Amino acid sequence: MRPIRCLRVGVLFAALAAAGCGTTEEPKKPTKSVRTARDLERQVQMRDEALMLFGRNDPAAWKEATAELRLLGEPLISPETMALAEQVLGPDASAAEAARMELYRRGQVPRILHGLESDQYEDWRSAKYAMLKLGEPGKEALVLACILQFQSERASHYEMARRMLVELGGVSLKFVAEAFDMTLRQPAGGASWSDDGGDERLPPTYAILREQCARTLAQLGREGQEALRKLAASPDERVRVAVAKGAASGDRAQAFTLLVDYLQRDASWRVRAEAAVGLGLLKDRRAVGPLLQALRDSDPFVRRKAAASLSIFEDERVVDALVDALADAPVPTFPKPGPGESGRGYGTLPGPDQAAMEHRIELVECLERLGNRRAIAPIFQALAAHPPALITPLYKAYDHALRTLTGVGGIQVRSAKEWRQQLGYHDR
Repeated sequence: MRPIRCLRVGVLFAALAAAGCGTTEEPKKPTKSVRTARDLERQVQMRDEALMLFGRNDPAAWKEATAELRLLGEPLISPETMALAEQVLGPDASAAEAARMELYRRGQVPRILHGLESDQYEDWRSAKYAMLKLGEPGKEALVLACILQFQSERASHYEMARRMLVELGGVSLKFVAEAFDMTLRQPAGGASWSDDGGDERLPPTYAILREQCARTLAQLGREGQEALRKLAASPDERVRVAVAKGAASGDRAQAFTLLVDYLQRDASWRVRAEAAVGLGLLKDRRAVGPLLQALRDSDPFVRRKAAASLSIFEDERVVDALVDALADAPVPTFPKPGPGESGRGYGTLPGPDQAAMEHRIELVECLERLGNRRAIAPIFQALAAHPPALITPLYKAYDHALRTLTGVGGIQVRSAKEWRQQLGYHDR
């Protein structure tokens, strides 16, 4: 079992226990082998169905459920459960209601929380309303179950979990902050960032959970944003990366100030790169200046992210800056094609050449998104320096951008020479 899955299962059961919401009782081993496995399975189902009856607002259903539990008896029903069932039928209304709710929790909580496995938010809402009927313990168990969805293998659940945590409001804040802190104490499970000169860009195992918790804090009103602001000054790079990823989800003014500061001053290229992405998400035109400066950042990954964020702004300065960046960008070295390899493609290149190719692709795609025809000539000039007859990802980026910007379609163009003829360029 993977570390994440172990964490998910372990924390869920610990959370439900801490919240006072016990799971369905497991059957004890029969003292006599008078029942087959199939008989036992059916009786376990009957027990669960009986416990579910306590969730109805119907005294007749409670009597029926109590009779069912009496009939099943040991070893399926513990003395504690049976005592609660008898108390439901007792004269003390307050104690009877408390006992009924406890039995309801025992039979219902796991089933209710299964609603969070759905891809339909209506099912999540149904689970929410059912859990809220269980009072504070049910609300807390729901919060914890939503946080655990940040470890789901389905990314579509992240947004639904954040949405529900924000709907639940203040009760979410403490648990989200604790979950964020917990990720800093967990082992990385073998995945780590490399600082030895390599180009490893994979995040640690718990980076997704940290990021989603940061996004949730940003959306939890003033208290959540204050918690995020305090985290922003952490000396731990992992924390600052998560804050940079989450900031744009909250107050825009606060996020803008924080992200510009990160982009211009943080020592970590990871934090600066996420700050560049966040400024693009804010779509605040004041970010153009800082992002233009970031095109000259010492780290190529930061430069790529700054270019991508700039491409959403229709600004003449952006076109000029991206054109200059394309002209100055390193040119990757491609292997020479052998005999009969004129159409050969190279998906990846060794070391710095791959980074140079990806950087140029990013710049070309950004110019294409801007849609400014002034980019045609610079892109064509870059294409002309590309090795003839090599169909590479970089060639495809040039080709696609020229088709988009010129409106040319329905032709087969395989070289810079053919593009020269198509666009009316002439040798000087």
